[in-house]
Amino acid sequence: CYSHTEGCGTRACGNFSHAEGDRTIACGNISHAEGTLTTAIGAGSHAEGNTTYACSTYAHAEGLLTTADNTYSHSEGCCTRASGAFSHSEGMLNFATGCTSHAEGSGTTAGGFGSHAEGNLTTASGCFSHAEGCCTTASGCFSRAGGISSVASGVNSFVHGSASTAS
Repeated sequence: CYSHTEGCGTRACGNFSHAEGDRTIACGNISHAEGTLTTAIGAGSHAEGNTTYACSTYAHAEGLLTTADNTYSHSEGCCTRASGAFSHSEGMLNFATGCTSHAEGSGTTAGGFGSHAEGNLTTASGCFSHAEGCCTTASGCFSRAGGISSVASGVNSFVHGSASTAS
């Protein structure tokens, strides 16, 4: 009902949906797909760019090879994925898998609930953990790791520097 398509091989099958570009699909109600090979199948979802996939309620995927596949998730950049509810992944090769997690930079993973990973090759796997810098890991709940090759594995642990550990 009231859907709209434009371009080549586009499909708008959701109510009030809009598909434009080259082989785009907007099948969620009030969804929008634009670009090349983009798919928006969640209600209120938005996919734009090249080979992006927004497949949950109000999910948003933009850029190149990005996926947002949980409620209110947002993925942008190149080869990023936001699979936690309310998660946000941006940059290159980043993964936000924890609920309300945030991954940004290059090669980062935010897997813990409310976790935040930023920088280069950082991992925040503890709940509400924070990893920043290069090759750092925050695996304890409420832990924070910063610097280069530092690990914060204990609950409420904090480490900053080079090749340091707090357990």
